[in-house]
Amino acid sequence: SNATLSATAADGSASKVTNGSFEAFVANVPTGWTISVGTAGTTVKQSTGTKFTGASSLEIDGNGSELTALTQTITGLKANTPYAIAFATKMGVVPAAGVLTVDLYDGASVINSEAGVANSFTVDLTALSTSFQWKSGIFQILEPIPATVTLRLRLTTALTNTRILYIDNLVLVPMTELYAHGPWSAAVSGSTAFSTDDTFTINTSN
Repeated sequence: SNATLSATAADGSASKVTNGSFEAFVANVPTGWTISVGTAGTTVKQSTGTKFTGASSLEIDGNGSELTALTQTITGLKANTPYAIAFATKMGVVPAAGVLTVDLYDGASVINSEAGVANSFTVDLTALSTSFQWKSGIFQILEPIPATVTLRLRLTTALTNTRILYIDNLVLVPMTELYAHGPWSAAVSGSTAFSTDDTFTINTSN
């Protein structure tokens, strides 16, 4: 196998997400995103004090009951192509309850892959730490592609009151097949720039 992977940054052109870096906000609403559940400035905010990179991140404040949700319409996706989605996340204080669900939605239901697998994954917020860590998943859309594809970040279990969730550097990027009929892979930029002598190990399993 001889393949080239280019690391994708949240503000890079390869990512299908607009403002995945969460650098741009207008009155606590992240540019390119819609707050479908929640209130800007109360449960959804721009955080300039806590961020993975850059000047700000997305802050979601728990109140113990609200299922806060943000959405963005995604265009330019190709059918049956694996897309890696990844983001850095942390808690201000580890909560007693809270689940974040990330999925692709067509306006009626979660979109499935050709194999019938839902394009959805969850993050148990009670298992997060107070340091940023990466969470990721793989999405693949069946053919024909739905007329509307919406990326959703939503709480499916309410976040404990006064607990704060931070999300930064979200990317959705097409993956590269390492060899014919082999595994697919993607590289995402971290908080420190890569060096020319960095090496990586990819562990695979069936």
